[in-house]
Amino acid sequence: MISVYDNFLPSSVFEGVVKKVKSLDFYNDKEHPQAIKEKAEKESLGEEYKMSFCGVRTKSFLEVATTTDRIILKGLEKLGTSFWNRKFLYNTYAHLRLESDNTKDFIHQDESDFAFLLYLSETNLDSGTKIFTSVNDNQSKENTFVKFVQNRLVIYDAKLPHMSWGNHGTDLSNGRLTINGFCEYL
Repeated sequence: MISVYDNFLPSSVFEGVVKKVKSLDFYNDKEHPQAIKEKAEKESLGEEYKMSFCGVRTKSFLEVATTTDRIILKGLEKLGTSFWNRKFLYNTYAHLRLESDNTKDFIHQDESDFAFLLYLSETNLDSGTKIFTSVNDNQSKENTFVKFVQNRLVIYDAKLPHMSWGNHGTDLSNGRLTINGFCEYL
């Protein structure tokens, strides 16, 4: 299931969210504090560490942007979508992908039950999120392409194969900036 909501946040609130996000520190998948912690935990148990993401992202909003986190959660609760049919835990991050990340991006599935994206940067109709249908273990067929429209929220089943598409820009001021949320049912 995929749900799309345009103008998710009121304009004045949205502008404040973007300003806050742009003030945060971003980390790649090797330097991200959560990745470093999880890698050490896995290695101490003799397990393989597999966390990988393209681009850079912030620490969890629960750590670095609690007011922004509450704003997003309140907006989500107002939607009344079927994704909220039971209680869940979540983690929210800001994520930046640049044109140089296009060759590194890949179709993937998230470990959470459902996920959401809020597109923050300027509208770019050549960018967005592609969602696929698995054909077999090695192939996926594009099913849906949600275009990157500023202040658009996309909620989807995180087990669906998906990827960002049309990463663009060269830095935080003009790159593909999103808020990504990963949600687990209790």
